[in-house]
Amino acid sequence: MKEKKNKKRKRMATQAASEDVITFALNGERIDVRPGEFDVTTTLNSFIRRQTRYKGTKLACGQGGCGACTVDLSRMENGHVVHVSVNSCLRPLALMDGWAVTTTEGLGDSKNGFHPIQERIAHFNGTQCGFCTPGMVMTLYSALKEKPERTMQELEARMDGNICRCTGFRPILDAMRSFASDSNTQNDINKDIPFTHGPYNTTNDPKFPDFLNTVSRTRSLKFSDPLSRTWFRPSSLLEALQYSATLPSDQTKFVHANTAIGYYRDDNETIRNYIDISNLTELVQTSIDQEHGLTIGAGNTITSFISALRATEASNGAGNPNKVRHLTALANHAYRVAGIHVRNIASVGGNLMIAKKRGFVSDLATILLGAKANVTVVSSDGKGGLVNKTVSLEEFLITPQLEVNQLLSSVTIPWTNENTNFATYKAAPRPQQAVATINSAFWFDVDRNSGKVEDVVLSFGGVMNQDQSGSHAVRAKRAEQAIKGQNIREKKTIEAAMEALKQDFRSNAGERDAAGGDEKYRERVVSGFLYKNFISVLGAIGPNGGDVKIDNRVASATVDPAERREVSRATHKFADVEETKEKKTGLVGKPIPHISGKIQAAGEAVYTDDIGEVEGTLYCAIVHAKHARRTLTGIDASKALALPGVVTVIDARDVPGKNNYSGVGGEIEVMVEIGKLVQYHAQPIAAVVARTEILARRGAALVEGTYEALAGDKKPVTSIDEALREGGEFITPLRNEYKVGDADKEDAAELQEGEYRANATVRIGSQHHFYMETQNAYVIPDEDDTFTVYSPNQWPDAANMAVATVLGLPASRIRIVNRRAGGAFGGKISHNILIAAITAIASRKLHAPVRLSLDRTDDFRICGGREETKAEYNVKFDKTGKIKSLRMEGYINAGFVPDMSFFTNNSFAYAVTETYHVDNLKSSCTLVRSNLPNRTSLRGPGETQASYTMEHIIANIAHVLNKPANEIRERNFLAAQETGVNGKPVDASHLPEVWNKCKEMSDFERRSAEVEVFNRDNRWKKRGLEMSTVKYEVSIWRKEALVNIYGDGSIVVNHSGSEMGQGMNTKVAQVVEYELSKIGCKIGLEKIRFGDNRSDVMPNAMFTGGSTGSEGVAEAARRAAEILAGRLGTIRSILIAKALKEKVVETATNLLPGGTTEAKTEIPSAAPEPPQLDDAVPWKDLCMAAKMMNINLQAQGVWEGSGKSELSYHIFGAAASEVEVDILTGEVSIRRVDIAYDNGRSLNPAIDIGQCEGGFLQGVGHWLRENVVHGADGRHESSNVFKYHPPCGKDVPQVWNIELIPREWERGVMSSKASGEPPLVLATSVALAVRSAVGSARKDAGQNDFFILEAPITPEIIQEACGTKDSELR
Repeated sequence: MKEKKNKKRKRMATQAASEDVITFALNGERIDVRPGEFDVTTTLNSFIRRQTRYKGTKLACGQGGCGACTVDLSRMENGHVVHVSVNSCLRPLALMDGWAVTTTEGLGDSKNGFHPIQERIAHFNGTQCGFCTPGMVMTLYSALKEKPERTMQELEARMDGNICRCTGFRPILDAMRSFASDSNTQNDINKDIPFTHGPYNTTNDPKFPDFLNTVSRTRSLKFSDPLSRTWFRPSSLLEALQYSATLPSDQTKFVHANTAIGYYRDDNETIRNYIDISNLTELVQTSIDQEHGLTIGAGNTITSFISALRATEASNGAGNPNKVRHLTALANHAYRVAGIHVRNIASVGGNLMIAKKRGFVSDLATILLGAKANVTVVSSDGKGGLVNKTVSLEEFLITPQLEVNQLLSSVTIPWTNENTNFATYKAAPRPQQAVATINSAFWFDVDRNSGKVEDVVLSFGGVMNQDQSGSHAVRAKRAEQAIKGQNIREKKTIEAAMEALKQDFRSNAGERDAAGGDEKYRERVVSGFLYKNFISVLGAIGPNGGDVKIDNRVASATVDPAERREVSRATHKFADVEETKEKKTGLVGKPIPHISGKIQAAGEAVYTDDIGEVEGTLYCAIVHAKHARRTLTGIDASKALALPGVVTVIDARDVPGKNNYSGVGGEIEVMVEIGKLVQYHAQPIAAVVARTEILARRGAALVEGTYEALAGDKKPVTSIDEALREGGEFITPLRNEYKVGDADKEDAAELQEGEYRANATVRIGSQHHFYMETQNAYVIPDEDDTFTVYSPNQWPDAANMAVATVLGLPASRIRIVNRRAGGAFGGKISHNILIAAITAIASRKLHAPVRLSLDRTDDFRICGGREETKAEYNVKFDKTGKIKSLRMEGYINAGFVPDMSFFTNNSFAYAVTETYHVDNLKSSCTLVRSNLPNRTSLRGPGETQASYTMEHIIANIAHVLNKPANEIRERNFLAAQETGVNGKPVDASHLPEVWNKCKEMSDFERRSAEVEVFNRDNRWKKRGLEMSTVKYEVSIWRKEALVNIYGDGSIVVNHSGSEMGQGMNTKVAQVVEYELSKIGCKIGLEKIRFGDNRSDVMPNAMFTGGSTGSEGVAEAARRAAEILAGRLGTIRSILIAKALKEKVVETATNLLPGGTTEAKTEIPSAAPEPPQLDDAVPWKDLCMAAKMMNINLQAQGVWEGSGKSELSYHIFGAAASEVEVDILTGEVSIRRVDIAYDNGRSLNPAIDIGQCEGGFLQGVGHWLRENVVHGADGRHESSNVFKYHPPCGKDVPQVWNIELIPREWERGVMSSKASGEPPLVLATSVALAVRSAVGSARKDAGQNDFFILEAPITPEIIQEACGTKDSELR
């Protein structure tokens, strides 16, 4: 595609520097941007992606929470080049003056050679979908440029600003650690790829551009954008304050890095005047006063703040080590603020200001309040001078907002003394990159002899209503009064403090919030933190009288597993490929890295939003409904249409065909029609088309809908229970039921001696797909009313038919194109169609190319994920634990329309027995509707919920009988040959092998005993070690492949599968290369490339899902290659037989009748087959000969997926997981995971192990981290990366062992088995381990009843379930 000649950029990028030009470097190139021609809210990411040729830097969240947008910034400071990694999605373009920007394209590429970091990540299998990979590359690059000699611990810690949804992080961490100075990391998968431990040779790294040395970052700069908003960069603090005094305070903002915009998205809509204070030297000074303390300028970044703390302590800058007893704790806590890319540029002052102004739960505000910090506020005196006012941080936080001519200039941290004990604590939804639910800091001055508390400060954050003006960190004054002057070694002091603390908390506590934690949880954590600190102080001063005794059993309360976490490590085992004369496999079965890995790491891999734009491209943004379950009565677009740059507004009246985008039947409106019911909050009602993305989104915010409540003002239905109460239309007729034996009869029968019953209800919440690449589409009109629709998808046929229906055109006029998706996990089977349809409507109306890319919040709001489930069960069993009958009634919440949830509904009902035999079973599931976005399949749909439900049943039986859960499992395992609940045969003969292998790998019996001892010896830390299994049935559906061979020997494969990170193309390339090389030619994977998945090349294609897409496509491609090998093998035999291989092309021509070049269409008769000589005829020469002979070098292969080709089979696996739980906060760390997985004969162990790791960690997210919260009005309350928490780097098991158990079997594709989804189900073992740890805590608390943990098992659910009594914290 011809790339758009961006005239605007040509005007903006000039070589003429002047005072109103922002000059920076982009991969060494000079960029001069004339400020008046761009929106002041334009980010560096937007500029790079929309106005330059560099597309490697991605946009995945736009909130600074995932790291996909990471770039390296460098500039000259004091004669040295400094490097920092930053989130380009947060960085204003206006702040770029004087900086050098390096993206992954600036490091290396396929033409000039890849950078060592790019190669290493690819070789370590650290890329799957590849969307996050450029950000990973730049994170590591920036870390090593900043400090080349780093330890493995340091490099692993740098992952706190990046998210990977595909790989499970493990291979990325391995690749990063391989560059450490103390590295011992091994690549035990790709052992044949050499690498050198330690820092790499930086000789070829980009050099700092000389032209930037002349750019003055301190000169004044002032300009206005097209919307008359001003940006002013003063040259001094006085100039900044004098200018600000002339502006309205509610429209003016001081800007240092603007990182708060990632959290508070509304700032850009109200601010008219921006004052850039990022280069003011007065705000970055650090000084030491021997009497008053350490003063740090408010303009210092959080990273600089941490460095200043560590440097002051290390250098004994205070002159007395007793003065700096708090600095390590402050620095360690500050390192947990946000992620590294935010800490690198966010300022201390900015963090404190959003705490003061917006009620942000700031870690810095809390810990500095606890450290007795003072702050200095500076203002202009109106006479050309400055006035400084120093107040306590406490006073600063509680007093009214600063005036427009006032600025926070510095923070002073007073010194400690020899009696000071200082500690900080944080409870958060995940270990890294998470806003605190509760944080605290404690300062205790205690006389070691008497135990008298001479001074005390108790600081807490998160106890007031979060994100509300007037909320802030507070001191627990009543509790302080109860402690001060008392003997800390006396029990009455602790009792009085705890009672007073309750009063303090309740006077400040707020309502439940979506970020995590309700009021009761926060109150318990506040008490827990104070209790931890009492133990810490008592441990520090030692026993000396008093009635409080601290034994080892409670001392573990003060230990933070995240702080003491060691470097993670992993092992992988798989069968080596056996090359024998009887069975040659070539490259099949070998651990080949992802064939696109290097170009993904280098930013060369093209995703839909990277496609170069044609001239006249417009941008689209969706208008979302602001109410649910109300009638849309009108749409007012006048304000949007009045906005310069807005081209049009479309709604349902602009749909030329049918207003229905459903790909599976049924009715799903593209946009709500006026007069019809809005089904869910944020449902699309219109869309704005404009000349820029920013304008489109701004215009969408100006479109207003009007709504009318239903009779009786009916409220939205958001849960299964509400749907069941409401009844009627919310209960669909879709009900799946499976029966074996007669469960009703067995359940009704009286219990005999030695028989038992148990029943309970299991509830499981939703989960978002969180594919790194959000939903997007690019539609280009063509001749004769045809349209090319670029759409990352898993089902091009559904998109093809739906877009055709919406546009009222034949399917042949719609060309759906997809090269790769940046992750999908089921979320791009149907949700992508809505985005493609809206974009296509706009494109057809305007006959112009249109692009629509959702931001992360909108993606969350309109793309439902995994279905919530509810299961009510009744189980009957005997005294040995053998299940006699099981009745399970399940429900799933499909959202407002069933869509793909019918599949989950069936899977849940079918899979509930998992690897267990049940003589009498009645399992059913009913699909209910609600006023939420339509859910759809998500990796392991129905199966993972079934596993969790069944394992709770096993746990219930074990509890009743007081037996180990594993004994119950083994008592009920499937027999070697069974008939499944769906009537299909189940070969479970190797289930015992998988189970026993996992027990052996994990050393389960020994470690179980160790866990028991640990739990006996520790009250406030508990461990759990549990196992779970999976039986996963898959089917290989129809797939097609087209293999084309060119005369030079290069090969292009088109197929009907969707490459979305699962390594499909890599496996297919291996199979094709193997099949073609069987004729005796050496080929190599480098000759094979893949064409786009196109609906005009592969029409009517089945979706890619269910874990078997790679197998189906591989077999279809193998069949095509087999056809071609037959043709080429005949030619090769003839050439060898006539001994004409030196001049293959000439000889092949002479073989034609009469020596002419006119070719026959039929293949010449084969000569007698001579002995096979590998590469006797070079592949390239053979292909050219075939071409000259007019041999057809194109072949199609089809895996029919039905009839004789129907293939369903079962996969088995087992996992053992060990966790540690903080009983006082509910936080979980995963210590070790062992997985034994039935993979048949893997087509590619590197790919399959990657799928195991990625799937498993995604399952961990479902069970522990990812909490989808909707309010009573249907509003999505966790729709950003600060309130929705996929697993992070520290969620990776500290020890992770995986073994692929090889097994020959006849029915698979080259004996392989699928790997995408079953490992996710094995993450149930982590949930069970948490439950086991909680059970130990409950036992200590005197609670021995059976309990169920609702999922996701968030810290508040865990902490409440532990049953800790107030009296225990005394």
